[in-house]
Amino acid sequence: MNRSGPRFTWGRSALAIGAIATALSWTTMSDAFASETPVAKPDSEVSYAPPPPPKPKPKPAPATTPKPKPKVAPQPAPPPKSKAPSPPTPPPPAPIRVDLELVMLVDVSDSVDDEEYLLQRLGYIEAFRDAELHALIASRNGVAVNMIQWSGKYQHAGSGWFLLYDAEDCLAFADRLARFDRRYRGGTNMGDALRVGRDAMFNNKKNGAKILGERKLIDVSGDGVCENYYFHATGEGTYADGTPLPQNFFGHSWERRRGELVKNEVIVNAISIGNTEGLKEWYATEVPMGDYSFAMHADTFEAFGEAIKLKLLRELATPIPATEIGTAYD
Repeated sequence: MNRSGPRFTWGRSALAIGAIATALSWTTMSDAFASETPVAKPDSEVSYAPPPPPKPKPKPAPATTPKPKPKVAPQPAPPPKSKAPSPPTPPPPAPIRVDLELVMLVDVSDSVDDEEYLLQRLGYIEAFRDAELHALIASRNGVAVNMIQWSGKYQHAGSGWFLLYDAEDCLAFADRLARFDRRYRGGTNMGDALRVGRDAMFNNKKNGAKILGERKLIDVSGDGVCENYYFHATGEGTYADGTPLPQNFFGHSWERRRGELVKNEVIVNAISIGNTEGLKEWYATEVPMGDYSFAMHADTFEAFGEAIKLKLLRELATPIPATEIGTAYD
């Protein structure tokens, strides 16, 4: 057999034919799927805008030299606006001149109980409701009165100043005293009470007008010796624990208070109440001060009313020298 031409090998040919057949079969299946399930297309084509170009960076402004401001000549100040002249300050009211300034110092210390205070107050009320006193006041050129309750240091309360010219004024003052309730109870510092009475006279006013009395008189009542006097005379005085009291505990000394009153020409008259040993003698020798001053005594608070009426009548009358009275103590 002639074997010189090309050789045909079955094995290799069979493999090649199988590969071709497989490729054809996959192509046929792809076409079938493509014809059965069409791919959905969008209703419109989506377009995308290109990104915006980057913003250019601002260039720095060129440096400039500030122009010098032109010099302006100073302008003269405008003339002040004319103001309407302010009304002149009204002059102070003319002083009220009276025959007598009278301060009545009423004891409200611990030793005076409420009933005894009421008896003192009632004595003054009845005196200023008395017709004899009305007639005497009407004969004068006015009387300025002020009642002040007194007890320990800084314990004082006043009724305020009243101007008395006739019976109606006296009755109005009596009504004021009927409403003047007790404010304090404490020590018996008459020295400080006299200071308050003096200051009330020199700082008094009525409706803005200064009251000027031809005479200045303090009328003081009480049932005990002044603690200020006793302390400065003896140096005896302690706290509850036995510690000695300081020298200024009761204020300035009794002698200094007396000197202040005499210097200011303030007369002090006194009325003692009760039978405490040595009380009448102390009131007679230590309390009266100034020209025509005197002291009186009431044995009890019940007797005080009649005694204070007689005392006021005597104080409101024309002063009588002590030599003509015969004694400075009744």
